[in-house]
Amino acid sequence: MPEIPKHAKFLAETKSDGKKSDEVLAQNPEELKKQALKVYVEKYYKTKKQAQELKQKDPKKATEILKTAGQILDDIKELKETSAISDIKKISEKYKLKDVMLVDKETSEKVKDFENFYKEVFGMEVDLSEVEIPEKKEGFDRLIILVPGMTPQKLYDKCAEQFSCNKWTKTDLDKIVKSERTSETNAYAVWFRDRVEADDELKDKSADELEAEGILGITLEERLIYELKYFKETGNHLDISNITLCSGSRYSDGDVPRVRWRGGRLEVYGSHPVNRSDGVRTRAAVILES
Repeated sequence: MPEIPKHAKFLAETKSDGKKSDEVLAQNPEELKKQALKVYVEKYYKTKKQAQELKQKDPKKATEILKTAGQILDDIKELKETSAISDIKKISEKYKLKDVMLVDKETSEKVKDFENFYKEVFGMEVDLSEVEIPEKKEGFDRLIILVPGMTPQKLYDKCAEQFSCNKWTKTDLDKIVKSERTSETNAYAVWFRDRVEADDELKDKSADELEAEGILGITLEERLIYELKYFKETGNHLDISNITLCSGSRYSDGDVPRVRWRGGRLEVYGSHPVNRSDGVRTRAAVILES
């Protein structure tokens, strides 16, 4: 059996009107069928493996899971024999799955690269195959993935292992930083513009103004993992001339984290949410739509 690409998968979400699903199905039913088969084959082998792992510990549960694997196998056989959109929809809806997320080869490689990054930098074996990747917007080519355990202080400490760093407080950052997005319970992915300096399009905008305009900005955790990833790739650093305003995070006193590279070191500090200047910009984030 050939290796199944991990990132061609269905999203476990439904749209209230179902329109998007119909549009995707109508575009290319054969491609949809191809991707659906990849999903179900992968699901079948994962389910079968789960049953095998439980065989000694919980034989009854293992038998139930094997039945599920058999049902999935039946669906695979049925899917192979049809090209009708209605049949593909029916099989998909059995699992309450509506939309197809076709992740391109380049994105799949970025995900795999992050698995290698976590292994090499943090000594962590991570499987990112189940992480849902947000739809990429034009110009947003830098994928960042955070996994559980990537807290502000842990990321800062890892940066300090790699290069000189300074932060404005001796307090543990985990105790004073609150972010809009975290990987506390689940890994997640986010897209940014792939550039050294923070977004010129968003210069001279305070955190309060960005919030009022509904612009999602980078968190402190995302900015630090971006620094680590970029340093590993190039040996260089971000924000040489300007400052990233981490508008997706707040310190406990209400100030907004800022990050820059100055004087041969990474600096983490902050400012009041109304402060703004040309050299301070957030990095716009593209996240998974809820």
